[in-house]
Amino acid sequence: MKETENYHFNGNLREKGNNGLETEIRTTGDCDKLLDELELKEERLNDQKAELYILRQKLYDEAPDGDLRCEVVEQKDENIPDWYYSDLAQYDFYLVKGENKKLILSLEAYILEDTKSIESRIEQLNCSYEYKDFTPEEKKVLISAFYKTHELVIKKKAAFDKLRQDVHNQTQEEGNNQIALKDFKMNPDVKEIVNAGYKALAKKYHPDISSDYGQRMQEINEAKDLLDKLLN
Repeated sequence: MKETENYHFNGNLREKGNNGLETEIRTTGDCDKLLDELELKEERLNDQKAELYILRQKLYDEAPDGDLRCEVVEQKDENIPDWYYSDLAQYDFYLVKGENKKLILSLEAYILEDTKSIESRIEQLNCSYEYKDFTPEEKKVLISAFYKTHELVIKKKAAFDKLRQDVHNQTQEEGNNQIALKDFKMNPDVKEIVNAGYKALAKKYHPDISSDYGQRMQEINEAKDLLDKLLN
């Protein structure tokens, strides 16, 4: 018969031989005993969490209403730049009294974009059982925050769409310029045309006959140098 292995447990099962671990496990009964202990700890933890939820609600309810406001927090990856817009960006709406606050709901950007969706949320705020305990002042600041965030999301989306369109147009323009330059360089007569045009302009704006002290001729020479570099 194979000899029973001894295992140790400290949150993870580990093979025999690890030192410094708290509990030795030899049978399934040992596992059941530990599971019972963990379930008991979990129950106590859940009871503590429930007490804290109740206490948090009590602290908020007892706080003075003079500083009542709604804070909206956009949840996003810190690596994503502020100008980037995503339909799935999440906005958390908090009711705040002084230093006490509670999360009311979270809405994605695609919901906040749509006026009908905003009106639907406001209807829920006024009518549903979930929101029946809200005071008129709380409803007022929440509705105001909904509309303000709606306008903010619309402006952010419009700015992002414009930026994306500008980048697209610039990329397309640069591509068209590259095609035009390629066609320009492939024309066998282009160098002769450039040289002929240069001679005609040089004759017209030569410093000896021009009253601008050679300024126009300098511009012509710079343009000729640029064209020569493009054609080589």
